[in-house]
Amino acid sequence: MKRKRIRRVIAVLLVFSAILIRKGPGVSAAPVSAGFGSKSVNLALGKEAYASSNQRGDSSVGPRQIMNLTDGKEASYIVLHKDDMDPWYYVDMGEIHSVNKVIVHQGEMDESEYPGSYASSYTVEYTDDMENGWKAAAEVINGRPGKNTVYFDPVEARYIRIHVKEKAGPNSLLYEIMVYETDYGTIVNPDERPAGPVRILFIGNSLTHYNDVAGKVKALYAHAGIEMEYTALIQLGQPLVYHASLPATKETILAGNYDFVILQDKASNFNSGDLMAGAVQINEWIGQAGAKPVLYMPWANENVLLNEQKEFTEAYVNTAVKINAQLAPAGEAFYELYYDYGCRWYTDNIHGNDLASFVSASTIFYTLSGIRNPMIYKDTDSFIIANQYDADVINLIQEKASAYAEKYRDNTAGGGGEEPPAGPAGNLALNKSCRSSSDESGGMGASQLTDGSMDTRWSSAHREGQWIYVDLGKEYQIDKVILRWEAAYGRKYEIQTSADAVNWTGVCRQDNGTGGEEELVFTPVNARYVRMYGLERATQYGYSLWEMEVYASLEQKPSSIVSTGAAAFASGSEGAVFAAGCAADGDMGTRWSSDFNDDAWLVLDLGRSCIVDRVVLNWENAYGKEYLIQVSDDGVNYRTAWSEADGGGGKDEIIFPAMNARYIRMQGVKRATRYGYSLYEMEVYGK
Repeated sequence: MKRKRIRRVIAVLLVFSAILIRKGPGVSAAPVSAGFGSKSVNLALGKEAYASSNQRGDSSVGPRQIMNLTDGKEASYIVLHKDDMDPWYYVDMGEIHSVNKVIVHQGEMDESEYPGSYASSYTVEYTDDMENGWKAAAEVINGRPGKNTVYFDPVEARYIRIHVKEKAGPNSLLYEIMVYETDYGTIVNPDERPAGPVRILFIGNSLTHYNDVAGKVKALYAHAGIEMEYTALIQLGQPLVYHASLPATKETILAGNYDFVILQDKASNFNSGDLMAGAVQINEWIGQAGAKPVLYMPWANENVLLNEQKEFTEAYVNTAVKINAQLAPAGEAFYELYYDYGCRWYTDNIHGNDLASFVSASTIFYTLSGIRNPMIYKDTDSFIIANQYDADVINLIQEKASAYAEKYRDNTAGGGGEEPPAGPAGNLALNKSCRSSSDESGGMGASQLTDGSMDTRWSSAHREGQWIYVDLGKEYQIDKVILRWEAAYGRKYEIQTSADAVNWTGVCRQDNGTGGEEELVFTPVNARYVRMYGLERATQYGYSLWEMEVYASLEQKPSSIVSTGAAAFASGSEGAVFAAGCAADGDMGTRWSSDFNDDAWLVLDLGRSCIVDRVVLNWENAYGKEYLIQVSDDGVNYRTAWSEADGGGGKDEIIFPAMNARYIRMQGVKRATRYGYSLYEMEVYGK
């Protein structure tokens, strides 16, 4: 039996920097994302487009066909008329696609003729048939000049419309509208997916400079359909402590509005103390700028690679933990490729060739982007052709880079290792690793939260929405958290749990916190990660905790099958003998077989609300290559509990965080065969 742990579910909250987005239809003002990537082909390119007006050379207001918005030329543009009281423009993609990303390129030229010519707020709308009317996919409430990247939950659409609500000036100047297809095979960390171009500062030496590592990272982002901008501070042959001594380093960090600052130390004559000292100093400025620190671990010199790469790894892991940084372990991926695959990619004793630098770029990309499945390149891709790469080699690099980025994502040495014992009285959090949204300077970092000492503490930045979580190392059934507050406590906050540190579920909310020691008890839930998410501070300072303790439920009740005899419904069946009910009759001699469509689905109605945490799919030969497990309380509004991107058929046991639901749906995304989806049984487990 293949056991699958949850990798990604629909996101609840997307941290953002440039564009505020309201999800449509009818949800809250929080920005959202489905957690899927987007393909890199612009579906709007060369397609028919229409606008409610175009003031360029035409003083009238009225709908007309235009081509400037989909010609791929950034020098061509239109201007929605200043007297147009209901401005809009849309593109007809010619056929229905699943889309989840739009780029609106607006008002960036010398605007002496059209001052302030851009939409400051607008709605992204869609429809599959003009007669059915428009639906809202997202609402942008702080549009800006330049390329505005808007993500939203996947929608089925032939037409995409930008409906302008407010203009910064009398007009609205537009260059292009670009639309991108949902990539269900690529999973994106919603907490790290950008609302605008990702801005990265690289600080390093020749191992960043040679073969343009930063440019390769940008190319990888482009392949994923994400914009990226970067700056590089290079001092050949110099360590980070030298960068820390230069005024330009601090000035660039504080003035650049960067999302990430990547730090790389020298390889020759490597000194772990210098790495730590330089990273700690530079991280102070990174924290002041509101950026995220990232350590780029290179490889050791070839003559000492076998023995000294371990030293590199330990030093970078320790430094990453110290400054609460993400870690891009390029040296580890390079090491495996060198010894296990014979990739002798050194050009001298220190530096690598173009492919070696692509290992670095790929590891950095997967660390930052949140994309956890390796991207696939084809021999026909323009990137492969332009660089004369072998697609198989590039895909091998993607596989290893993504695997090592995932292994070190939690900054634990070796990506795991022996688990520290639980603390006194069963405190599962003691000595476990932590991550936070911010740390106040002065040594009050995330690692202080679980060290067992009431003399050390974590303290956040002085603003709302700050959080800290502990990684328990493996999944437990828990039902109690104890928070030991310093004087700066949370008046309102939520205890949230997760299986993957990406998708969080609230299990307990405090709306009248009093500080001191607060014990929070809740319905038992399976979780590996436990987070305190601050909603409202009690003081002018941040959130400050001496300790956070997590306790296992004393009553570990196993889940049991709850779907026997459940009513079943499907999008269609191959025939009466293969009806939906055959997948819930407890008989492995009968089966449900769908119509021959990728988006076919099967729903089981449990008849009551249950706490469910597991689904077992018993596939016939016609299985699902890509599919979703979704749950619902009303049979109308579904949320995704599991996303499968590479199913293998047979018997799949799918485990996800416990949640309340009455309806369970297998939603097909892509069939493995030319037939439909065929299940002997679909079993749901819960309480």
